[in-house]
Amino acid sequence: MGMPSLLNRERKKQKLHGSEVKRKGNQMIALLEAEQFELPFMRTTHPVKTEGHDQNARILAHLQSGRTLTALEALEWFKCFRLASRICDLKKAGHQIEKRTVQTNSGKRVAEYYFQK
Repeated sequence: MGMPSLLNRERKKQKLHGSEVKRKGNQMIALLEAEQFELPFMRTTHPVKTEGHDQNARILAHLQSGRTLTALEALEWFKCFRLASRICDLKKAGHQIEKRTVQTNSGKRVAEYYFQK
C-alpha cells in the first residue's frame, strides 16, 4: 500500500469530520473548517464573561463589613486563586479598595486588602 492510497483513505475519513487533509512534502496536514469544527482551546476569551462575578460579590461583602483579606484567605474562604484580579474588577466598578503590605508570622510579606471608608 503506497502513500497516495493512504492519503486518499485519510482524506475520506477526515471529510466526514469536517476537515480537509492536504499533503505537503511527506507530511499530511489536516485543515479544519472553523464553521463545522471548533476546538475549545482555540478561543482565547469567553463570549459571555461570567467567571468571577459571584466571587466579586462575596469579596466585596467581606471587605465592606470592615474585615481585611489576603490572597491565602481568599483561596481558603472563597476558592479564589486570583484575588488581585477580583480586586481589579471591583476597583473598575468604582469601589475604593486599598492595599497595604503586612508581614505574616513566618516573616513573609503579603498584600492585605481593605475597604476605604
